[in-house]
Amino acid sequence: MTDRLENLYDSSDSTIATEEFQAEITEKEINRVKATAVRICAEVMVGIGGGKILDTAKAVGHYLNIPVILAPTTASNDAPCSVLSIVYKQNGEYSHSLSCGKNPDVILVDLDIIIKAPIRFLIAGMGDALATYFEARANQASDSLNYVDYKDGGYKRSQAAMAIAELSYKILMKDGIKAKLAAEKGVCTPALEKVIEANTLLSGLGFENTATAGAHAIANGLTALPESHKTVRIAGRTEPLN
Repeated sequence: MTDRLENLYDSSDSTIATEEFQAEITEKEINRVKATAVRICAEVMVGIGGGKILDTAKAVGHYLNIPVILAPTTASNDAPCSVLSIVYKQNGEYSHSLSCGKNPDVILVDLDIIIKAPIRFLIAGMGDALATYFEARANQASDSLNYVDYKDGGYKRSQAAMAIAELSYKILMKDGIKAKLAAEKGVCTPALEKVIEANTLLSGLGFENTATAGAHAIANGLTALPESHKTVRIAGRTEPLN
């Protein structure tokens, strides 16, 4: 991937510097990538890969106050659209959530790339998106605030946000199995397109505007158990760069 990217800029007036992700999004990893961006006076931060790679790019872009462009290689979660970066400890345990101040400037979802990812990531994305509606309902019942302007405590969810969260659930129930079968055959169908949209965009808009609840708290807590890391990472934000 690094060679391919650098070759694209051989005849360009622009300069590109690439950094390969080092397995875990930690403060150390964010600072390592940030140091490269500072060294070349980066004007744009581009993240290509799975959720943790994208979260790293968002964090660096936030600290340097530069535009962020994301190109997910899987549909395993809603990290591309989120204002948050989920930061972990070196041992894989959840550390904290970083609010990046604003959502990414550009998100490029190439179906030809997404469809080549292992099926388990698409399924994990369905599970992540499935929680959106039920957590939204829990927050509606408790009248909890959402993640908009997260640093200042958030705002009350809108009816539009609730409708988006519910739509994500309805798409998964109607098209989830058909999308999985299509992805296994390597065929992009309307059902697969809808599920990819639900996993990334609708789930992202839904959770940020309604907030998360028990499902995410339990998942974060499980990261304290080394035995759970394989399962949590597949269902969360660790994916290989295609």
